[in-house]
Amino acid sequence: MKKTKNFLYKSLAVVALAGTMVSCEDINLCGITEDDLDMGDAFIETTSYFMNVVSRVDEAMRNEDLQNNGSTTIDGATVTLANDSITVDFGTSNVICQDGKSRRGKISGSITGDYFTQAGSINLNLTGYHVDDVPVVGNIAVTNTGQTANNWVISLVSSNFTIGTEYNYNANLSMEWESGFTTTDSIEDDVFELYGMAHGNDLADTISFSTSFTENMRFERTCQYVVTEGIVDVSLTSGTSEVANVTVDFKDEDGCNNVVFLNANCDGTEVSFPHTFDGF
Repeated sequence: MKKTKNFLYKSLAVVALAGTMVSCEDINLCGITEDDLDMGDAFIETTSYFMNVVSRVDEAMRNEDLQNNGSTTIDGATVTLANDSITVDFGTSNVICQDGKSRRGKISGSITGDYFTQAGSINLNLTGYHVDDVPVVGNIAVTNTGQTANNWVISLVSSNFTIGTEYNYNANLSMEWESGFTTTDSIEDDVFELYGMAHGNDLADTISFSTSFTENMRFERTCQYVVTEGIVDVSLTSGTSEVANVTVDFKDEDGCNNVVFLNANCDGTEVSFPHTFDGF
């Protein structure tokens, strides 16, 4: 955990400040420290874990082998599908997945109706689920709320998503599908945007944050890192920090890349901190 923040400070010697390169030591003159970026880091970490769980089930529902046979293996997990349930089971021993992370435990989903039609839903529950030996617990309600401007919209709601002893996360988000929702035998054309509200707590640093989506996050499943653009404002709601707001900017001009910028105000001037993420 905290990999992205540590990479930033250990691997990058400079940041861009109003078009000028300034050393990390000089940034302290603005009152901004490493810990003050925790809000942006917490949003990236929690949302990536949350969306990875959702995506594993959504992608499984589109697997042709699973649809035809009721069971298959996807990314090291045994996946089974019945009329009213889906299970993504990594077993009791760690499995190394395509993203390089180890997983064990189970994602279980209770299906009501048809997920691909309005009002269909899958209620997800995590049992013994670990990522890189960190326990991830909680429930996520995944509901098809119908169409908006001919785009299918999936609601994602959770009030108890927790990652180890570092983060907890409450979300009321929407996936609005630009393409691929109705092609249920493939993920190659899957593109959707994520927006809504989320808030959480960085338990290790005793701060709380909330979010506002300035520009929707764009998810493209053919991209290795999945998120290709989006701007999210992350605000401090409790705790102590020199920075009350951090803007998380997934630059659209860099295409499929794992670089994001954390922007903060430095004595009236915006300062941008390059930042890497593992993917969503």
